[in-house]
Amino acid sequence: MGVATVAQLRGVPRTALCSALGARIGSHLAELALGRDDSPVVPKGPPKSVTVEDSFKGCAGWAAVKMQWTDAS
Repeated sequence: MGVATVAQLRGVPRTALCSALGARIGSHLAELALGRDDSPVVPKGPPKSVTVEDSFKGCAGWAAVKMQWTDAS
């Protein structure tokens, strides 16, 4: 088929995928290439890291955030 990327896969007609790979796999790949996946998300363990963002903790309001933001750039 000459498909190397998901973008290329997205361009292959579903019928061609089903002919080459079978109806079940071809349809499944066509859906995945379009970003459709209804399988459940199952965590495989605890998070590896947890962070707390505090870059703007000392800012009293949006004006202070904007000033800190422009000073950083």
